[in-house]
Amino acid sequence: MTRPFAVCGLTLFFVMLALSFLPGVRYAAAAGAVFFVLLVCGLLHRKSRKAGYLPFACCGALLGCLLLIAFCTLQQQPALSFVRTRDVLVCEARDYPRPNSRGNRLLVTAKVTLEDGTRVPGCVQLSLPRHETDACNFASDVEPGDTIRFTGPLYALGGDNASVVRSFQSRSLFLGSYPVLNGSLQKNARPSPYMRLLRLRKDMIRTLQRSFLPDQASLLTAVLFGDKSQMSDALYDAFRRAGAAHIMAVSGMHLSAWVFFLLWLWKKRTRNLQTAGGVLLLVVLAVMALAGFSGSVLRAGLMMGVYLVGLLLRRRPDGLNSLGFAALVILCVRPGFCMHVGFILSVLSTLAILTFALPITQQIDRVITRRVRTQPLDRWLSAAAASVCISVCVTVVTLPVQIASFGAVSLVTVLTNLLLLPFLLPLLLLGGLFLLLHAVPVLGTVLRFLCEGVARYCIRIAKTMAALPYASLTLPKSAAVWAAVLTAAFCLAFLALRLKKRRLDLFEDFSII
Repeated sequence: MTRPFAVCGLTLFFVMLALSFLPGVRYAAAAGAVFFVLLVCGLLHRKSRKAGYLPFACCGALLGCLLLIAFCTLQQQPALSFVRTRDVLVCEARDYPRPNSRGNRLLVTAKVTLEDGTRVPGCVQLSLPRHETDACNFASDVEPGDTIRFTGPLYALGGDNASVVRSFQSRSLFLGSYPVLNGSLQKNARPSPYMRLLRLRKDMIRTLQRSFLPDQASLLTAVLFGDKSQMSDALYDAFRRAGAAHIMAVSGMHLSAWVFFLLWLWKKRTRNLQTAGGVLLLVVLAVMALAGFSGSVLRAGLMMGVYLVGLLLRRRPDGLNSLGFAALVILCVRPGFCMHVGFILSVLSTLAILTFALPITQQIDRVITRRVRTQPLDRWLSAAAASVCISVCVTVVTLPVQIASFGAVSLVTVLTNLLLLPFLLPLLLLGGLFLLLHAVPVLGTVLRFLCEGVARYCIRIAKTMAALPYASLTLPKSAAVWAAVLTAAFCLAFLALRLKKRRLDLFEDFSII
């Protein structure tokens, strides 16, 4: 059969996404029993077994049910059993402190061990006072790898708010704590390689903060590292209302910019693309680490890794198979990512581009090539058409998630992307080159000047588009159901049109991808 990873991985993703909204493991167990029966029936039926689609889909669905059951019984429930009034906690910091929404405390993710040596499952979110107190006077000095010791309670994060609980659990965070007595900090003199990488990332962010104005530095930090904690609420809201918040999640667009830029430079020197594939795999891994291994960059990194391995093996990659493979691997390792909004949007956006936007864009390109004879003009028109098609398809497919998660949808995202996306690649490359060469006297000044100009333009466009009347539409979260119906109708109508036109098998129909 064609595209086994696409069938298995995407079925796994959608089943886990649907079941994650249902509390407890009984629904996952019941669904698993149904899919097991369907798997047996598919294997017994000769035509179904020969085609392979139903068995592979049932295998993916059954695996998704088992992963959710394991997530609840092996991670969530054991972690919540540690909820207690007060205990002596020994915590190893896993990241740098970041301010909470109110700005009065600093949050640190840590691995926690009790005084008797018992390890608390998963990670714990520490809430440290921003200003010095008797129990804690070291919050701003914490670095990854440092050991924090204090007496404090362990409590369940999120309370009764289901959406907040899902947000924490998607990051494997089940418990929180704060110091009450005897807080102390022990610096780690020998941090691990990963901790050193986090410290290098922090040094780069500080370089941006010293070199640019706050809004420009926060935009560069978000675009390069996916860190939005430095961005003001007003600026982030402007990008969200303008429909451009996706540029601040390091994903396939960012990785593609680095990989294909470096691949272009490599081709200028030699045609040995096999060696380039191995070198660029290390570059992709470094970008993923600097972006904190977020859900979107993990998905993009695995897909890009499949593409680069294809270069090494002289094989042509397949978009849908790569997406399914990435979803399969990530959800097997981190089942909680089925609740991670960034990961969900990343998978759905990529799926919309591969299945809907690319076929439409290719048809439009043929029309433009036939009717427009001027070469520069036809390229600009093709690029504009691709931007519009991608924006529309991604917006329609991700509409239910946007409404359910944010309660709003941007109405100017198509126009914003037309004005903004051509400058994202220069902003990304100039920002990266500035971090590498900022110490070079003349070149560092030139790169800083160029970065300032591009960042200022992007901020101005976002604020202008967000200020337009009806730039975004606020909807009740219950409208996500109707949005899901609209999305399903769009997808079914498009697929029916394609199949009617070409009379091909569903998965063979997208062989052009």
